[in-house]
Amino acid sequence: MKTKMKSVLIAGVAGLAATTMFAQSSTTQEIVNYSVKVVMSNTGADPDTTGASGTVQATEATTDTTKRNTDKETLNVTAKGLDPLTDYTVSAVQSESNTPVGSATTDKKGNLKASFSTNTKGKKNLGPPPTPLTSVTEVDVVNSNSVTVLVADMNGPTSLKYTVRKDVADSDSGAVAALTVSSNTKHAMFGLSASALNPGEGYFLLFNGKVVQTNNASGKGTLKFLNPLVSTNVVTPFVLQTVEVAQTNGTPAFSTTIP
Repeated sequence: MKTKMKSVLIAGVAGLAATTMFAQSSTTQEIVNYSVKVVMSNTGADPDTTGASGTVQATEATTDTTKRNTDKETLNVTAKGLDPLTDYTVSAVQSESNTPVGSATTDKKGNLKASFSTNTKGKKNLGPPPTPLTSVTEVDVVNSNSVTVLVADMNGPTSLKYTVRKDVADSDSGAVAALTVSSNTKHAMFGLSASALNPGEGYFLLFNGKVVQTNNASGKGTLKFLNPLVSTNVVTPFVLQTVEVAQTNGTPAFSTTIP
């Protein structure tokens, strides 16, 4: 079952699409922290488990710098009301493709606990989770007849903590920038600070290829974009995917993916 992406309103977009091509950027530092909890919905497709319910919790902590590289990811799925002593498959949707993650057996009461982690030392670990977890848009619990019983829409969390910090340097334009994205279930924040740009030049900020804000570089070639997101919007990893900066005449400055 594929999840329909939820749209997010972004201040200043007004439907303006960018038509410029952007140069390759090299990221010198990236820190991602992601923690999400989602209540699963029952599809009703299995008459024997219409009362089943479940929860998905996913965490990711990634550090990619010149001094340290770490990646810790965990996906936990718990459910109740399933068939007792029965095997179920946990699957995940990434890039609109549904892939099995692993299987677990319910206890005599029909409870299911499945944990997938990059920490191979855990005794209850069923194997690695789909990676990166920030790209997982849906988690399903599927019975032995290939019927999806429970579905978690990762774009509709009950709790969310999501932070991305990146340093970006573009070898072609010479521009360098630092950006931060921070979001929870109540609001989202964005900030970007760039330097080595053309002094006094006008620049577009683009999210997912659409212009969201325009600003002029200072006389020293520095530039800031602050909070172009509507504060009441929740920004999950599937909503904001690319950040780009280009001159208003179309000349690219830099671009990067999120996360």
